[in-house]
Amino acid sequence: MAKAKINPPENSLTDLNYQRDCQLALEPSLTKLLDMARDAGWDLHQATYAVMILAAANLRNQALPEEASEEQDSTQGN
Repeated sequence: MAKAKINPPENSLTDLNYQRDCQLALEPSLTKLLDMARDAGWDLHQATYAVMILAAANLRNQALPEEASEEQDSTQGN
């Protein structure tokens, strides 16, 4: 059985539809992941929440260096 693939972007990052297209490309894989979690016995709401937390952590880890520096300064009280 072939692995499912995520469709590549058809537009540039600055295109107004880029984010919507990205969501459409990721939705089937995310739905499958959540179905697998539910089938394994996880509560679907908790699995969805876990994905949100992981996505937020991933986004935070991708912060631009100057954003990360500013955030670190603010948490240290500078």
